[in-house]
Amino acid sequence: MLRSIILFIAAIFSAQLLFSQEFGQYSFTHYNIKNGLAAYATNAVVQDERGYIWISTINGLQRFDGSRFMTFRHNPADENSLPDNYVGQLLFDKQNNLWVLLGDGSIGTFDTKRFVFTRANVKLRDQSNYNRGRRLIEDAEGNLIYTFAFREVVTYNRIRNEFSPAYNTFAIPPGWKATNIIDYPAEKKYFIASDSGLAIYNRKTKELSYRGHNMGLEPLIDQFANLKYAGCFTIDSKGRFWFYNWPPMKGCGVYCYDLIKKYDLQLAPGAINDAVKMYNEPVAILEQKDGTIWASGNHVFAKYNESEKNFTAVYSGYLNDQSIYYESLNLFEDREQNIWVATSNNGLYVFNPSRETFRSISHLDRIKKQKGSGGVMSFMQLNNGDILSGCWGDGLYRYNSRLINTALNIKGIDEINALSVWSMCLLKDRNTVCMVGQPGFIGFYDQSKGSFKKYEPAILETRTLRQVVEDRFGNLWLGSQGRGIYKWSAEKGKRSFEEGIYKLDEIPNTKTLKIIKDSKGYIWVGTETAGVYKIDPLNDSILDHITNEGPGTRKLIVNGADILEYNDTLMIIAGGGLNFYNTKTNTIRHITTADGLPSNFIVSLAKDKLGYLWIGMSTGLCRMNIAKNTFSHYDREDGMANDNFDVSTDYQLADGKMLFGTSNDFVLFDPMDIKTTEAPHGPSITEFKILNN
Repeated sequence: MLRSIILFIAAIFSAQLLFSQEFGQYSFTHYNIKNGLAAYATNAVVQDERGYIWISTINGLQRFDGSRFMTFRHNPADENSLPDNYVGQLLFDKQNNLWVLLGDGSIGTFDTKRFVFTRANVKLRDQSNYNRGRRLIEDAEGNLIYTFAFREVVTYNRIRNEFSPAYNTFAIPPGWKATNIIDYPAEKKYFIASDSGLAIYNRKTKELSYRGHNMGLEPLIDQFANLKYAGCFTIDSKGRFWFYNWPPMKGCGVYCYDLIKKYDLQLAPGAINDAVKMYNEPVAILEQKDGTIWASGNHVFAKYNESEKNFTAVYSGYLNDQSIYYESLNLFEDREQNIWVATSNNGLYVFNPSRETFRSISHLDRIKKQKGSGGVMSFMQLNNGDILSGCWGDGLYRYNSRLINTALNIKGIDEINALSVWSMCLLKDRNTVCMVGQPGFIGFYDQSKGSFKKYEPAILETRTLRQVVEDRFGNLWLGSQGRGIYKWSAEKGKRSFEEGIYKLDEIPNTKTLKIIKDSKGYIWVGTETAGVYKIDPLNDSILDHITNEGPGTRKLIVNGADILEYNDTLMIIAGGGLNFYNTKTNTIRHITTADGLPSNFIVSLAKDKLGYLWIGMSTGLCRMNIAKNTFSHYDREDGMANDNFDVSTDYQLADGKMLFGTSNDFVLFDPMDIKTTEAPHGPSITEFKILNN
């Protein structure tokens, strides 16, 4: 019974948001029983002054040196061993003593060098209070305060090695039952959370302020006078007080109050619940050294978005070997800014978000309310900085400049839509976005009016359009799924849009993989089975046709092709490897795995602002230094949640960052953040380094 109560209350006090329209995806290193972890159920992580990581589990206390675990358990023959194997909270105090809270109700320090446990005495007014959830904190002056949820609070006397209410230097409102206490060193105050609301004790003036008794004229007390059943999270480096109440008073149980400016930051109404589409209990807030805020708890693991005042959930579930699966969890940041994730069900994880060069961004299946599975097929950055993304079968999505998923907000497209947008292009007016997709539509989004108009020309026979490009005359070139190429003539379509569309019979009925307009205004079409065509948009004449049946010096490896104009003399054609086509010498040079290319199966090509060639493959991303013929390969080991790039979807944002679509999400990265030296893999994600001798 005692153990079950402790486990339940631990969900309130120790580590512990969320499934939203955006899913945070990171690359985790996972430790479990096979690696030497004592149990799958872990409770807390801390780091000592020598750099060792200490982990509390339900089956002992462990020390981790980066490769090996050392385990400490109860030994009946050793009175200096831990009294119990269930280890809950861990806390290093200012004297570098490791405090350990155990499942049998005992508390004490564990000598991290001699491996000896010293029990501390605890005197309570009612000994049955041991059965309550327990939490230990240390204030700025080194006072240790021990809270028993909804029962009593005691303070530690170092000389007597004893916790007792007799050593308390603060007061709690009469009849109120405290849940936890946190210290506000800047003003020497304790913030007290209880079943009856919030209270503040001023250590300088000895004044206790609470609802109906605001002796210190605290604005916080007046503003949240109606709040009950409160819990304190933390006070961050910006002087913001994070706390919660249960059940939620305003639909969001998490609050953030600016103690300096004296006002409620007003988190988004569904800051937690809109992100976590299931029962959840946010229990703790971690602030990293760089100021990033993370929330944790029961089914809660989320990053705070400062500008939107809401949270983005970290995806829980298998994506690859770097995924994470969690129920309840606790977070800790070590000296190298690695975040350790102690889970209640699946062992220990570690990741370093600041070192993850590649960021994976998911979308929500609007019908199933879960992570979408449709491949990302198209991108378009709008004039206000927002980004549209078309996902096969899942619809069209809008992201703000911080890549946070927001409402689509386009008149003419329902928010719950299945508009599969395969390709987008910005027209010459710099306002209208042309979209094409499935089944056989052509649409125009007027950014200034926020409206969308769609056409479904009969000539298309509802067949999917995969590509759209506007030529220098304002005509649209349309590549189909298996019907070849169509063209919409701006001149012929003046009276009626549909009258302007016709099919180019010279190009066979095959799948179009890519259409581009080069720097000279010519149209290049890459097909699945008929090679590559160069077309003059003035009269639709075919100027060049390159296939795998040409002469040896002018022959494609295979006919399937993505196309990129690298410069005014070099066209790069993907298919069976890379085909470097020199338009001046009219010759082709082949690059394959025999030359160091990681894979011959290539679906997308892009050139970054540094001149590197980026290659999307089913096995990850490759960066090629064309001048040196060297390659760097990046995949899930480098922070991508999904490294299966299976459609020709790439885009360069105005700031130079790059987007590549995968089979169910897209990857964002800044080429400037990538190391310039070629290596088998990019920058490592987690570099745990022990600081001891």
